[in-house]
Order: sequence, then structure tokens, then C-alpha cells
Amino acid sequence: LSLCLSRREMAVDHDSTLLDSSSSKKDAHVSSSEELAALDLQLSDLISSASSSPSSLSTSLESALALEKKARLSADLAPTKRCALAILEMCFNAKDWSLLMEHVVLLSKRRAQLKQVVASMIQKVMNEYLQKTPNLETKIKLIECLNGVAAGKI
Repeated sequence: LSLCLSRREMAVDHDSTLLDSSSSKKDAHVSSSEELAALDLQLSDLISSASSSPSSLSTSLESALALEKKARLSADLAPTKRCALAILEMCFNAKDWSLLMEHVVLLSKRRAQLKQVVASMIQKVMNEYLQKTPNLETKIKLIECLNGVAAGKI
């Protein structure tokens, strides 16, 4: 009987702990200006290291995706947007158009992605990167990619 009671008490304690942790995850986190400045510094370091050598591009992208995930799951708009745009900038600087399109789709389909982030990604690609495509075929593929991402999202 005491063994059954202790198991029930543990289950109740475990359930209350889960409730406490899930409610804290739902609270949106707003970054301070110091946190944003630190994030900007980190992202600029990643962008410069990705631009310096093609082999470090994948490492820099992985690090930036990890930062984006942390910001996205805390539902913080500014850092999530900055991370997503930095990821796209790394792909653009590498002139890897297929990687750019892949990351646009990847970032837009992520769980709990904010609509403002998707909108800012599409705006950045349309306003800055679309005119700099090397040929018409790449431009058409990029437009089709953006159309697929924007459909139903914005």
C-alpha cells in the first residue's frame, strides 16, 4: 500500500512539474537591447566566417539554425527574424541559389514559425536577391519557391 501511494505521489509531482514547465514555455520572451546586440554580433561573426571559406558555410548555417530555433521557440520576433535573415544572407553570399531556396522553404515550414518572420524573409528575397540572380531560369525557380511559401502563409 505504501508503495502504491508513493508511486501516485510521484506521478502527481511529475504532472505538476510538467504543467509548470509547459506554462513557462508559452510565455513570450522579449529580448533586451543587450541580448539583441549580442545576437547581432554572433550572427555577423557567423556570416563573416561563412563568407571566408565555403567549407565553413555548413557549420555557420547549423549554428545560425540553432540560434533561430532557440529564438523561435521562445516566440521572440526580433531575434527570430534576425536569425532567419542572416541564414538567407549566408546562402546568398555563397551564391548558392538552390541552398537559398531550400532554406526559405525550411524556415517557413518550421513549427511555431511566426508569420512576420516568413513575410520578412519573402520581402528580403524579393527586394534584394531576386534582381541579382545569375540567369532567367534561376529567377523563375526563385519566384516559384517564394510563391509556394507565400501561398496561404501571408
